[in-house]
Amino acid sequence: MRNLRFSWVRHILIILTAIFLLTPVAAYTDDPRLAPAFFVSFYEGFVSNPDTGFQRGAAPIVALMVFGLVGYLLLRLLVWKVKKPKALKAEH
Repeated sequence: MRNLRFSWVRHILIILTAIFLLTPVAAYTDDPRLAPAFFVSFYEGFVSNPDTGFQRGAAPIVALMVFGLVGYLLLRLLVWKVKKPKALKAEH
């Protein structure tokens, strides 16, 4: 991924991968311990409840992915606004 030309693509891939792997969810509905949401989703989808099992872990992952991408977009725009005047001053 180092040779990827567009840094924003690399950043988005890293953000989405981190969110997918690190999003926690309650391991069991009556247990306060946390587990990775994708493990819970796969387990409940394949073993426990195939009809609706994937949704319990996938919902937090999708929500955090949306918030992560919106946050990245806002941060990217903020950095662009801050750096833009400096670049214009350097040209003149």
